[in-house]
Amino acid sequence: AGLVLGSAWLGWDYWQQQPVFAERFVTSRGQQLSVTLPEGSGLRLDTATRVEVSLHRHQRVVTLPQGQALFDVKPDPARPFVVRAGPVQITVLGTRFSARRTEAGLDAGHVRVVVEEGRVRLTRAPDAVGAVGSSDAGSAAAGKDADGPQRAAAVPSDGRAESLELTAGQAVVADAWGHFGPVTLAALGSALAWRDGRVVLDDTPLDQAVAEFERHLDTGLVVSDPVVARLRLNGSFDPRQINAFKRSLVRALPAQLQT
Repeated sequence: AGLVLGSAWLGWDYWQQQPVFAERFVTSRGQQLSVTLPEGSGLRLDTATRVEVSLHRHQRVVTLPQGQALFDVKPDPARPFVVRAGPVQITVLGTRFSARRTEAGLDAGHVRVVVEEGRVRLTRAPDAVGAVGSSDAGSAAAGKDADGPQRAAAVPSDGRAESLELTAGQAVVADAWGHFGPVTLAALGSALAWRDGRVVLDDTPLDQAVAEFERHLDTGLVVSDPVVARLRLNGSFDPRQINAFKRSLVRALPAQLQT
């Protein structure tokens, strides 16, 4: 009887842990995709993005290995919604926020979270291991918001906070080890401009700007001078209009385009 009951419990436990829905969604270079999950939450994938969805009976889990996505989460207190983006884990009950994790372009090698509505809790993943960059460089870059340096809150002075909460209009950047920088106030129109197919640059080094455009298409641009690479650029651009971007470069910066 004990063996039968034990086997039945193990079988039930195994069944409970199996996902009721599992799917992978991918966008190619220059593509965006909107997805509605079976439980009602919505995902908006940016260019060159991959997400893996696993819906369980007691939890909803989305993994973001690469790219940027907006999450419009349907409230369900019985099934928390968890987003795993590299070294960062984001837990919500119902809210709308974006998460970005890329190896090139803006915030390269970092995880950036912007909350549009509601509240999210961020924690450093237990197995977080830095894959790119350095801890010191990440801490220095964290907290530089695309819409200005205005600070909304601060983390401990050593820059090594391992958990925090964000509310509507706040943003944070974590380095490759999952260490969070200062919480900042985000101008949502600019921070989420990618939803409308825009790239917003705010005092962005030229080499990073070119790398961001390369996420959308082949620009044909190579920055050969390290001094030019560090020149700063501002503006809102349509990444599909690369010729307009090139014209802006020669007008705004002391640089030349050569074939």
